[in-house]
Amino acid sequence: MAGESSSSPQPPPKRRRTAAAAAAPAATGAPPPASGSDAIASECRTASIFVGRLHPRVGEPHLQKLFSPYGAVRRIAVRPAGGYAFVEYASVESARMAIRRIDGRSLLGRDLVVRPARDRANAAAADDGAGGSARGGGGDPSPPDRLRLVQKERSEVESRIEAVKKALKEKRARNAAGASFDRAR
Repeated sequence: MAGESSSSPQPPPKRRRTAAAAAAPAATGAPPPASGSDAIASECRTASIFVGRLHPRVGEPHLQKLFSPYGAVRRIAVRPAGGYAFVEYASVESARMAIRRIDGRSLLGRDLVVRPARDRANAAAADDGAGGSARGGGGDPSPPDRLRLVQKERSEVESRIEAVKKALKEKRARNAAGASFDRAR
């Protein structure tokens, strides 16, 4: 420490990364794609993408900063009350890259869902008689995607319940051991 100068550059502060991002090679600097993101991205035929599971505080500046590294962003439309947004890129390849890199990443404690946006005409035809979204507007996750999200959330809740049960059991065991110790005195 005696030989160090106070003007040496400090490393940038570390950002919180998800478990999936922690497993990524450090050379890329980006989190790895979530499972299935490559397949979804390769089937993307539009420069517009749907971003779901947004925290209500996320705004256009946040999304601009998050999505601009993957290409020129033409437009961002945020629906904070609905928890989703649409991001339109200048090219389809930029949209594909964003899907690969951002799908599953955590933003303000929520894992984002990033999918190609459905255009309104095709979405209305696809939802015709199939119980489409009450909100309309296209771009909502498809039923299999919704099912996967619900299953993931259920699994997370069940694991939290199990953790609480385990903690209660351990606490009861400690209390019982303490009570038997007191009786032995």
